[in-house]
Amino acid sequence: MTTDLQQRTAIQIAHCKKLVQKVKIAQKQLGLDDDTYRDLLQSENKAGHRSAALLKSWELENVLKRLGKLGFKVKPPKQSGTRPQADDHQCKMIRGLWLELHELGKVRDPSERALVNYAKGQFKTTEGIEALQWLNGYQKQRLIEQLKKWLAR
Repeated sequence: MTTDLQQRTAIQIAHCKKLVQKVKIAQKQLGLDDDTYRDLLQSENKAGHRSAALLKSWELENVLKRLGKLGFKVKPPKQSGTRPQADDHQCKMIRGLWLELHELGKVRDPSERALVNYAKGQFKTTEGIEALQWLNGYQKQRLIEQLKKWLAR
């Protein structure tokens, strides 16, 4: 059983590790050689440490601000697991019918994920249906007809 202090310490350590990673990315992005990098670290803390691992979180944040003034830009993380939506005619029609059903209050969740889950439920074989673009032509046509019938009700 961990105490509140141990949890806070673990969170602080994780935060410092992320800051050190950002500092290292900045060093690489700016092309700083090791001596220049360590001189910069030393100038940003009172103890004169030349290693980012020895700095406190607020000192690391100061280093990041200084690196920002030198031209470092934090890039947003890549969104893993995202794929572009299918853009063929049938998929656009399926999506349009789905959104129309949502506007009428027949579908609670208008998201692409909810639409794919609905499509999975319509076919006995659910293996491989993780996105609309993975449906074959017959499945897409069948799904369109089912959505039209639902809309007519």
